[in-house]
Amino acid sequence: MSNLDEMFAFQDVPGKGKGLVAIRKIPKGTRILSEKPLIALCKLQSVATQKTSLIKQVEALPPSARQGFLSRPNIYGAGQELADKYFGIFRTIGLPCGDDDDEVGYFPHACSINHACDNNVQKSWNKKIKRHTVHALREIKAGEEITVYYLAIHNNRRARQEALQRKFGFTCACRLCMLPAEESRRNDTRLDRILELDDLIGRGGTQALVSRPQQVLSYVDEQVRLYNEGGANDSGLARANFDAAQVCVANGDLARARFFCQRAADEAALCSGGDGTMVELYRRMAIDPSKHPQGIANMTRAWKTAIADVPQGLSDQEFDNWLWRRPQPSSQPLKTGSSRQPADLRNRTFFPSFASLPRDWDVNDLLEPGVRQRHWCFLGEIVGDASVLPIRLTVLAKDVDGHEFELAFYTDERGAEVDPALGSTAVGSAVAILYAEYHRFAFSPPGIRHEYPSRFKASHPPFSRSFSFQFFWFCFRFILLASSLVFPMSLEKLLSLSDLVQQFSWAKDGHSKTCHGCGQLGQSLKKCSKCGLMWYCNSKCQKHGWHKMGHKEDCKLLRDSDLKGMFNLRWDEFDKFVEFPLAEVS
Repeated sequence: MSNLDEMFAFQDVPGKGKGLVAIRKIPKGTRILSEKPLIALCKLQSVATQKTSLIKQVEALPPSARQGFLSRPNIYGAGQELADKYFGIFRTIGLPCGDDDDEVGYFPHACSINHACDNNVQKSWNKKIKRHTVHALREIKAGEEITVYYLAIHNNRRARQEALQRKFGFTCACRLCMLPAEESRRNDTRLDRILELDDLIGRGGTQALVSRPQQVLSYVDEQVRLYNEGGANDSGLARANFDAAQVCVANGDLARARFFCQRAADEAALCSGGDGTMVELYRRMAIDPSKHPQGIANMTRAWKTAIADVPQGLSDQEFDNWLWRRPQPSSQPLKTGSSRQPADLRNRTFFPSFASLPRDWDVNDLLEPGVRQRHWCFLGEIVGDASVLPIRLTVLAKDVDGHEFELAFYTDERGAEVDPALGSTAVGSAVAILYAEYHRFAFSPPGIRHEYPSRFKASHPPFSRSFSFQFFWFCFRFILLASSLVFPMSLEKLLSLSDLVQQFSWAKDGHSKTCHGCGQLGQSLKKCSKCGLMWYCNSKCQKHGWHKMGHKEDCKLLRDSDLKGMFNLRWDEFDKFVEFPLAEVS
């Protein structure tokens, strides 16, 4: 690359030795480096063969270049042999290269870039031009050090520090690692959640794209928002947007897929340049998303749209809500057969996972009158028996992401108000907690803590329906749904019922509903007379839905007034605390 000296200089960096420092402002997206390797080794060869090749290549370098290589750090020790010394240096500073990442190279400029966990450049191997490239993730000011991230995963502070010490022999003192304790903790929580979402998005493979598309898309939506909270232009944004595109492609939604592919291409171009391998793939798919290289397009047509089916006249926020298929709040209550969208129990804004619950040490301001902006409800599942321990009653539960935690009763009676018989019947059943909070216990992992009850109601199975608590200055409700209760279902079943209600119970365009039996749109459908939530073209479709689509069993569950109350509640409008039963909520 020409005129490199006009962009940066090799200078002393306090606490790091030498490094690259910008000598002028470098705009975001600038290709700072495009460099061929002076030395390259194949990782597939034996160590002995690599050492022999390395000696030949080092000795063939011009004196200044050879001296530059020999001045590099070696965290593996000098060793007695020349080959060991050379190989130690190369292992310390080498960077991946080669079309299949099967080579490691020495790049004089790129190998001079120091690490920072809040790096301002992204490195990558460009297969098209056969060069190692470095691009500015944000504007870099004159005098600012150019930094790259050495590790493969953006983990929490402790994990980063351990990995950097183990792999590179230094302790990072970058801005991110030196944050105040509370700010660092919040950032660690954000990074941990991003990695957790990575696992959830990939869990189930291709089949999950069509079996639970809304859930997977909501995971990606949350992940993108968390990336942006840490500062825009994170290198993970390109992949996240492409993940969203794949969900849409698999379900026939070409309109949204095109926009996600465009966003993925823009983010990838920022990190690797317009000629990057993934950029070209994303841009091709943005032209025609149905040409997915793995052939997953239109696995179902549940979300079918044409490329041009894009709403017009929306604000940026409204467009993003449409793009991510976020449930839209309405000022009108849901009536049976209404065109208002019912609450989506998979919506993480109102039904957060355990990790996303408000922290009880931060929640006081939210509880001040007039401050709280919305209701929320934790949905989980009992996975361990409830039992009255010598100290207090505890219940082992899991959230929608499968994370297990302890629900502990810090009531005056330490949970003795709850009949122990409820425990054995509750395992595998759903639980709903209004206004739940994340609590740090002193001697056990974080969980949910119940306290301050002023009223308690419970009855024995099989006739018990719920027990609830009213806390002394705010309402906090807990429903136990055991196998013999009104909601005899798992959490996943509860969420699948929500999916059905989202798809079949309301008129998305204000006029036409979808027949649960045949899947066709119609304006004169007839509702199920029992639950009032599913709609059918005629008796033939109703019989098909009843016997073939599982509505015979689902209908019994959908009749529950509390479940309808959850669909009906305006979760985005907080006027006062609500409590179970929700039958009268509108």
